[in-house]
Amino acid sequence: MKLICDVPKQLYENILTDLTHNPYDMEGNDAVNFRTTELLDPPLIRSLWYDNLVKDELVLYASEFVFMQFGTAFHMLLEGEDTDTEKYEYRMSLKIGETIEGRSINLYGTMDEINISDVAVQIIDNKVSNVFVMSKPLKTGHNEQVNVYRYLLSCQDDFAGMEINQLFIRYFLRDWVKTQTVRKDYPSTPIGMKQAEIMSFEDVENLITTKATDHIENPYRDCTPEERTFKIVYKIKYPERD
Repeated sequence: MKLICDVPKQLYENILTDLTHNPYDMEGNDAVNFRTTELLDPPLIRSLWYDNLVKDELVLYASEFVFMQFGTAFHMLLEGEDTDTEKYEYRMSLKIGETIEGRSINLYGTMDEINISDVAVQIIDNKVSNVFVMSKPLKTGHNEQVNVYRYLLSCQDDFAGMEINQLFIRYFLRDWVKTQTVRKDYPSTPIGMKQAEIMSFEDVENLITTKATDHIENPYRDCTPEERTFKIVYKIKYPERD
């Protein structure tokens, strides 16, 4: 990968590190390793990224990843000191036995915030988005992601037997404007919360297996219209007129 520096040097170095550094210890030569976000993405994205990561033919501009740094900064600002009732940036991993073509799966994820009380274990996933997200139902992908995190957390020794019963997405609204708060439908602060719907562990296990199977068996399939995050726009050009 060749990353073109079109941003300040320090920002460029941070972006390069984020793009090339893997924070997880991927063990198991015969296993298929997935970060939770990779697992839920279409297979083509993951396949093309790893195929071309070490090739100079992949040319990217650092400016395309500036908003990714906003997300990193937002996570750092909200990270506190671990206590008995609060955990931050909690690393999780799970090895799923030989379920797909005789191969095991290593699944990884990081839970941004965990709050523990006598009656509930609450988990919070932090995201950077825009104001528009608060006026719409919670995205399916966001709901699935936090439910996979819940499943992973329940499999960690530290949380064995605990009931994880509150799931939230915390959004930092990067395009929030204070003068717009006079509108009734506008968020009053640049930080919003949405509660996720809890999925059964059986449904989550089926989701993981289905997604992993798709990655393994169809790594280069075309993305479906629902998976595409952009709209195709056609520009109509008329012949020049005298």
